[in-house]
Amino acid sequence: VATHLSVSALVAAAELLGGCEDYGALARQALGPKAEVTVLFGQFVFDVGAALTYLIILGDTSVAAVKFGIANPPGILRPLCILGAALLMLPLCLFRDVSSLEKTSALSILAVAVVAVAVVAKLALSPRLANA
Repeated sequence: VATHLSVSALVAAAELLGGCEDYGALARQALGPKAEVTVLFGQFVFDVGAALTYLIILGDTSVAAVKFGIANPPGILRPLCILGAALLMLPLCLFRDVSSLEKTSALSILAVAVVAVAVVAKLALSPRLANA
């Protein structure tokens, strides 16, 4: 609800201030040039932080997943997993228009749903849960 209200407020402000097309332009129109720089810096820091967090999680979980699937993994498994992930993600990062990621986003949501169902099924079929 809070997200919907804040996005609605941003859209209304953008329409009132002359049809701004991004957060930086909206901040410049509403609050001045310093606000635009502050907003753009905040977006940059947020994006870098999210990307780093994603890469750390990917590095930790991909190694465990590969170890689960391969009996004797090589000693340089972590760098190989990171390189493989980078090669898969690089083409996605080069799109100029975010709308190009629609199918990839749908695939990632589907993957999260599958994992959630698997976790719930594993929990439901757990012998400890049945004995409780």
